Amino acid sequence: LIRQDNNSYDCSPAVCEAMTMSEWMDIALSLFKDVNGTLTLGGCSAVITKGAMTPDKTENDNSAKTADPSEEKAEIFRKNIESDYDSTLSVTASKLTVSEIAKKHDLRPKRFFADDSRKKQSKKQPAGISAADRGTAVHAFMQYGNISALSAISPEERENAIPQEAKRLCEKGYLTEIQASCADPDVIGQFLDCELCGRIVRSKNVMKERKILVKIGDLCIDEEILDNSGLKVYNNTEGMLQGVADLLFEEDDKLILVDYKTDRHVTPEVLKERYSMQLYLYAKALSLILGKPVSEAYLYSFDLGLAVKTELSPENIIL
Repeated sequence: LIRQDNNSYDCSPAVCEAMTMSEWMDIALSLFKDVNGTLTLGGCSAVITKGAMTPDKTENDNSAKTADPSEEKAEIFRKNIESDYDSTLSVTASKLTVSEIAKKHDLRPKRFFADDSRKKQSKKQPAGISAADRGTAVHAFMQYGNISALSAISPEERENAIPQEAKRLCEKGYLTEIQASCADPDVIGQFLDCELCGRIVRSKNVMKERKILVKIGDLCIDEEILDNSGLKVYNNTEGMLQGVADLLFEEDDKLILVDYKTDRHVTPEVLKERYSMQLYLYAKALSLILGKPVSEAYLYSFDLGLAVKTELSPENIIL
C-alpha cells in the first residue's frame, strides 16, 4: 500500500498485483483500523476469530456420507458442460467480394486500349501496356471520362476528342501516360453509339463505381442459389459481401445495372454463364441499400461492342 499525504492509503497498485481472492481480502482488511481487537473502517467493523474442531468431534464425526450415483443426473451434467465446437466459421472468410464468388475463369482483359500488336499504322502507340493496365484504363475512362459530351459528337470528331479526353484524365491522375496514349476511339466509339449509352446519358441519376458492403444474411438469396454457391454457410452469420458496381442509373423510378467486361473471344452466352451470378448479387445488394428494385442488368462487352441483357430471376442464374 502507498501512504498518501493525508494519511490515507492508495491500494490500487496492490489490487493490480494481487492474483487470488485471499490476497484481495488481505488488502481490504489492511485498510481497517484495529481498535481493541475490532477492525473498523467508516461505519463497518470486522472481528477476526480463530476456531478448530475438538479432537473428540473429529474422531467421532461419521456424518459424512457418499452420494448415491444417479445416471440421470450425470447425463444432465454431461450435457450442460459438453460443447461441440463448430470450426466452420474459423476457416470461413468474414468478408467476400462479389468477384471472388462469381469468378470461375482466368480471364484476360480485352484490348480496350490498343496495344502495338493491333494498333493502326497511322497512330503512334507505345508497346508494353499490360492486361492489368488495360483493365484499369477501361474503368477509369468510363468512370471519369465525359461520356455525355463524347456521345454528342460525330464519329469523325471522336478520332481526336477521345485521345484528348484520355490526356485530360492523365493530367488529372486518373490514367497513366501509357494508358492515356493508347485510347482507342474505335472501341470506345462502339459504346458511345449503342442504345444503352443513350439511356445512360438521358438519365438524371447516374451512379458510377457504386461501392457495396452488406451482410450476406440480409440479402434474402434464393435457397437453391445458397445451396449451390457456397454462400449458405454465411446465411446466419455476420459475414459481409463487398463489391463495386461499375454503373447504375435510374429510369422510370427503377434501377438499371451495367457492368463492363473486357473478356476476349467471347459470346453473349459465355458472358451470361460467367457473370450472371455476379449481377444477381449486385442487384440484390443495391436493391437493399437503395430501397428500389434493380429491374434490368447488362454486361457491356468491349470485345463484342454489345450490351448483353442478363435476366436476374433465380432460375436464370448459372452457377
